Amino acid sequence: TQSTQPKHCFHTWIRTYENRTPWQSKWAVGVVHGFLGCCIWWGLFMQVEGALQNETGWRREAASKSATRVARWSAQQLGYALESHNGQAFSRMLKGNLQHAPLFPPYHRPLVTVVITHYNRPKLLPLAVRSVAEQTYPNIQLVVVDDGSPQADVPAALDAVESQYEFARRGWSLLREENRYLGAARNRGVRESKGEYILFMDDDNVAKPFEVEYFVQAAESTGADILTSFVDFVWGENYPQL
Repeated sequence: TQSTQPKHCFHTWIRTYENRTPWQSKWAVGVVHGFLGCCIWWGLFMQVEGALQNETGWRREAASKSATRVARWSAQQLGYALESHNGQAFSRMLKGNLQHAPLFPPYHRPLVTVVITHYNRPKLLPLAVRSVAEQTYPNIQLVVVDDGSPQADVPAALDAVESQYEFARRGWSLLREENRYLGAARNRGVRESKGEYILFMDDDNVAKPFEVEYFVQAAESTGADILTSFVDFVWGENYPQL
């Protein structure tokens, strides 16, 4: 006959402690669930990021598959299964109702205002603006605030960026302000914003193509008010390989 014992060792450990005193049970379950939860999200993050950013070919593919296995195994210990369909990650209960529930449920596409502050970096600003123009998320307002850059080549560079990326047609703004430092420059960008969400960038930042889309998915799925992310460091004045 088929065994009725829990299939996974962590289920057995948790159930054993559920017969102990209340504080022992809560402590044990909390520690295990916390650990497994971290494993799940680590695995999903590594899978989404394509694993090793500086590696290519079979090493990246192997690392991504390994991260996916960790996430799926950890989810199983908690009674869930992770699945993918058309590039979307889903979770479902292993027992009971088998209806699929997306990790990122359907969400509306609110306007996101990206505020880029600039000061004396006319060669880097076009890279930052380009990364916003190439976002996979379609509903973006860009506000660039020049904080009174004194370099002689800045005005021409600002005009070139504004023209190349068609700020007027897109409804984007490029504000030329007197120097009041970073905080005031960002506040000026916020006053110009129309979005439900605001993303701050500096003129030496380059956003990965899916950055805004993933931030919106995370915010809409969890109700989070503030989000941040990991970063990759690059050097030079050429557009990085993302």
